[in-house]
Amino acid sequence: MTFFEFLAKFPTEIAVIDYFYNARYHNTLTCPHCGAQVKVYRDKQRSKVCHCRCCDNSFSPFTNTIFNKSRTDMRKWFYTIHLVLNAKRKVSGCQLQRELGVTYKTAWRMLRLIRKAMGNDDMQKVFECFHLSAIVA
Repeated sequence: MTFFEFLAKFPTEIAVIDYFYNARYHNTLTCPHCGAQVKVYRDKQRSKVCHCRCCDNSFSPFTNTIFNKSRTDMRKWFYTIHLVLNAKRKVSGCQLQRELGVTYKTAWRMLRLIRKAMGNDDMQKVFECFHLSAIVA
């Protein structure tokens, strides 16, 4: 996937979050508190939070992922995943700092978490769209 294909597929942060929901949950969120699937809705003001109307609890569908409690834009996360998976050599924290416009500490943390998640089976569906063989027009 080229940079322009990436921008076409993920024009906003909401598009990235929608892709994540579809890849991980198949658009069927389940409340971790009561187990309800029918009355679970995404919060309109906070795009990374869901709300269950059965038990009136809020929760994050990013729990137990590399995106949990991250304030970094989801497009930056996905672009970093794109860079890591398609690089011929290792991507450095300094290179990522320059390309994303984040601090070195943020870039290093993102790289560390992505490398750790590459071995996790739950995250494989999120990584599938970034491989060179899976170019989406």
